[in-house]
Amino acid sequence: MRDRYGRPVGLEDPTVLLITCGHINHFRGLNFVRQQSAALVFIHERDRRVLSNFPERLITVAREICSFLGHAGISMQQQFALLSVYLGMKSMSQSSVGMHRR
Repeated sequence: MRDRYGRPVGLEDPTVLLITCGHINHFRGLNFVRQQSAALVFIHERDRRVLSNFPERLITVAREICSFLGHAGISMQQQFALLSVYLGMKSMSQSSVGMHRR
C-alpha cells in the first residue's frame, strides 16, 4: 500500500472487515484489530453465531469433547488436562463482537 499510494496504512484505516468464514484461523486476530479500528465487521449469516456467541460455543464444544474423551476411556484427570489446553488456545482467540447486518 505504501508503494502504490504513497502512504502507510494502519489498522485504523479500513472501514470494513470481511470475515470469509467462521473458522478460527479466519478471525483469530479480530479482537486485536477491533481495538484499533472502528471498521464494520461482515460475515455470512450462517457463521455469524460463531463470532457473536463465541463463549457459548466454547462451552458447548467443551462438553462434547468431555463426552467423547469419557467414552474413549480417558481418565478425568487427563480429560481436564486436555480440555485446559484446548480452552486455553481457543480463549486467546475469543471474539464476541457485533456484526453489521445487511
